[in-house]
Amino acid sequence: MLIYQDKQTFIHAMHPLAKLIALVCICACAMTFNHPVYLIVLAVPVVGLGFAARSLSALKRVWKLMLIIFLFSAVLWTLLMPGDSPLLRLGPLHLRRTAFLYGLGMGLRFNVMLFAGMVFVATTRVEDFTAALCMAGLPYRISFALSLAFRLVPTYMETTTTIAQAQRCRGLDLDSGGFIARARKYIPLIVPVFMMAIRSADNLAMALESKAFGAHRPRTSFEEYRFRRSDIAAIIVSIALFAACLAMRIAGFGSV
Repeated sequence: MLIYQDKQTFIHAMHPLAKLIALVCICACAMTFNHPVYLIVLAVPVVGLGFAARSLSALKRVWKLMLIIFLFSAVLWTLLMPGDSPLLRLGPLHLRRTAFLYGLGMGLRFNVMLFAGMVFVATTRVEDFTAALCMAGLPYRISFALSLAFRLVPTYMETTTTIAQAQRCRGLDLDSGGFIARARKYIPLIVPVFMMAIRSADNLAMALESKAFGAHRPRTSFEEYRFRRSDIAAIIVSIALFAACLAMRIAGFGSV
């Protein structure tokens, strides 16, 4: 259930701090614009990174979420945002050009950031992510807590799947009926999932205590991370891309 995919690509081999800086710059670029055309142009290199990392298979788990986010954003912003004269009237609802473009832009913005984040998670180990946060200046406790989510969420998802399969073997039908009926059938699974979560948290706490987590001494690492020229080039390109996007936005480009 882990999203990380161990493959031999130049993105996998990059320094984790360089990948983290690139991710932050890409998200900042997406936040800079709200016009869909500019966000589509920004999405092209991001999708190219996904192809280069050979991590598009990881997006199979979130493509439905990306589609839902895009549709909800496009519809809600179009119907609720005030704007210029309406292009189409559907009773009390008005379809406005500015609101429609803004809604498309918001949907594309969220999807670009989600796509970039999925590529980062699919190409970066949890240990590398923790090291990158520490090198970025965060305390180790905070870095460990943030990276722990990448470990626990897949574990809990796998636990839920295992419990659901066990209940199916005992005769529980989880697939028939409508959406509400199926949601009610999953309620009995909440108790064992929470019990497994509490047990895992207790075991994790004992493991951390046995390894002197929180000791006030300089920490050492088995992995040695060294910057290469390609990593420095990636950081320079990422920062330059964000600077260019920010300059365009200040100049008046990229806005609906």
